[in-house]
Amino acid sequence: MKRNMIGRGRVVTFGLGANLGRGRMAIRVAIRALGLLMLFSFLTATALAQTETGQITGTVFDQTGGFIPNATVTATDLATTTARSVMTNDGI
Repeated sequence: MKRNMIGRGRVVTFGLGANLGRGRMAIRVAIRALGLLMLFSFLTATALAQTETGQITGTVFDQTGGFIPNATVTATDLATTTARSVMTNDGI
């Protein structure tokens, strides 16, 4: 049972559950903080997924087996037909 007493301009609450408001507020704050942490983690993972991580290595040879310096190599994504051409380095 709860009983309210008025004294000097404020309400004082006695009984079971007098401090439940603070506990509920702490739970709400914790849930919001956890939600923000999860959102931040998701956005960070999404941003890291957009970085360039591919690499093609090898040597370009002509038909006789001779090394071709500064050859142009084109890589094409067959799913999107996106192509990227680069010039090879000098073979170092």
